[in-house]
Amino acid sequence: MAVLAAEPLSRRRALIRVHRLEYPFPVAYLCHALWGVGYAAAGAAGLLSAPVLLTVAANLIALIAQNPLNAALDIRSDALTPAKRGVSAAAARLGGAGLLCAGAEMGTALALGAVVAVRYDRPVVALALAARIGLDLLYNLEPVRLKRRGYANPVALGLCFGTLPCVVSYAALRDDWPPAVRGLFLGIGVLMTGRALYWALPDRAADAASGDRTPAATHGTRHALRVVCGTSAAAITLITWAVAELYGPLWALAAAAVCAVLPADALRRLGRPHGAGAAPTADSLRVHAMTWAVLADAVLVALPFMAG
Repeated sequence: MAVLAAEPLSRRRALIRVHRLEYPFPVAYLCHALWGVGYAAAGAAGLLSAPVLLTVAANLIALIAQNPLNAALDIRSDALTPAKRGVSAAAARLGGAGLLCAGAEMGTALALGAVVAVRYDRPVVALALAARIGLDLLYNLEPVRLKRRGYANPVALGLCFGTLPCVVSYAALRDDWPPAVRGLFLGIGVLMTGRALYWALPDRAADAASGDRTPAATHGTRHALRVVCGTSAAAITLITWAVAELYGPLWALAAAAVCAVLPADALRRLGRPHGAGAAPTADSLRVHAMTWAVLADAVLVALPFMAG
């Protein structure tokens, strides 16, 4: 019986794959790009102003630009992880074009941020974008490569996908930084740090084999789950306090409830006996856990408009 050869991966599909644009990541990226806007805008009408549109576009481009860079540099380690072999194959298909794509996208984000800074007198937008992209480079590139430096890995991701995108979009409209806003953005960054550590659990064996000393690879799954639970508890405490200060206790409870679903899954896994499947699989994270995470992200985006 003849065996059909696998269909070659097209460049278009490879680009989609290395940018991680499969469900539910695009929804998450959009939420992260918008997080700070609602807490700065007086109403929904403020979302359509030129500086906000340019800033959100720059924020979104910066958020996805890290992915082809990471994929191009992690071809070998991703090939060791079943759920990431498609990303590895896509990065190999693109070759050096993946790095060029990441560089062009980062440059575009910086250029848009510079326009907002100069044209609309919002320098913090450009500075925060530059800090975020600089941290992306430190995370991926030698000799620093924060990815392989223990807890610097999830902390860098928490800043890149949490606090700094909030600062970028908020700064498009406001120059003042009330304590509750600072606490909220810090809490979101801590929440994303815990998530980053949780997302890395299925990659533990591949990270260890490639020399990336992530917390899970160095200290084990159960240790990582304890840290996920602890950081998530701290994040939810900060977010609850900040939302209560801004919009009242009922909205704070709603925010806490949606943010607690994913850490509750980590706590449930921590309660399992040793060797009883405490680490989640990549498929369960993407299909189930990420859905709850994106729901929490969407609530944090919509909350100021609902509460206002």
